Amino acid sequence: IGATDAEGRPLAIDPNSGGLPLELKSKAVADMNKLGSNAELWNFNEGTGKWELQTASQLKVNGEVAPNAAAAATSTTNNARGSNGAGRKMKMKKKGYREDFAEKVAGNEWLESGCMSPEAFKDAVAKGGEKSLATNVQKMGYINCDLAYHHPQRAVMLQGLVQNSDGEPLAAHQVWSVGVDYSGRCPDVTGEDGKFRALISQFDSEVKVEVQHRKRMTDDSMVSVTFENANDWSRLASKKVRKVMLAVAGTYKKGPEEFSWVKTNKKEVVARISWSRERRQWHHLSNGETVFFCDGDDPAQGPFTNGSDPGGSWYPYKVLASEMHGCPAPIYDRGFVMETHTFGPFKTGPPGEFFEVGELKLACK
Repeated sequence: IGATDAEGRPLAIDPNSGGLPLELKSKAVADMNKLGSNAELWNFNEGTGKWELQTASQLKVNGEVAPNAAAAATSTTNNARGSNGAGRKMKMKKKGYREDFAEKVAGNEWLESGCMSPEAFKDAVAKGGEKSLATNVQKMGYINCDLAYHHPQRAVMLQGLVQNSDGEPLAAHQVWSVGVDYSGRCPDVTGEDGKFRALISQFDSEVKVEVQHRKRMTDDSMVSVTFENANDWSRLASKKVRKVMLAVAGTYKKGPEEFSWVKTNKKEVVARISWSRERRQWHHLSNGETVFFCDGDDPAQGPFTNGSDPGGSWYPYKVLASEMHGCPAPIYDRGFVMETHTFGPFKTGPPGEFFEVGELKLACK
């Protein structure tokens, strides 16, 4: 969740405001009896790289407070504070959105309902059909409504080997476990040996395994712009050079003009590759300024360079040439299309065990 002002600057939530109301609709179902836990709200702390339990705002399911850690924490705070100084707060069961609206227009919004019973909560999340999940978000960023997997108490670790059609291992491939009889996805990445070893899944459940394979395109509908060995040269680059390189790196799609490709950000063109008929050159522009160029003969061949020869015949333009200090020109290659290969379903076993799915062979070279 994020928000910006009219000039694109990020906004934060006032810590004294009570949070930003958020309501989501979901058709996901969960068997809480099986999982032995309640759904909690989590905020992602980008500083620590960890999910943190959120207890400042209650989670409501179909308008009723869910019985989790936030309900306990806010109930303790309310009871300690009280609404009339007597150390308690009047409780009133709300039956739906109309009653809630009626209370507000009648001046009864100060009345707080008690939370759902554990049985009512389990019934609500186990039912099919659309349900409402609502809370007051306390800060911008990633939030999640889930239970914590404390391996090995609640999780199963899937293991397997990803291969191409010739039986060769495929490294650096994204792998996902996808619940069939539950709602959830967890990621892992294959190692140099093509194996994945820490793909979390729910125990005693049906799960499919998705493997994502990047396949290089054969046409010129997309251009992929990358820099090699960035860790080696980025320390020598000036702030201006790094900014330009971040702007030009990425995926470009065919532009409206002939022999042109554009990179966009929120529908705005931030960089462009185009052919100059007058100069017989390819020009790479960032914010309207040429930053790299390449001499060429036939524009129909495109701006592509040989990936085995980093930088190819592309060179920094005069505005950057004096500041590059050995930093390479980008590599221009054809784009990629992401293919998803699905295997299973597999039936996992008891919690705390590793589950071997075997060899997953993709129909690719």
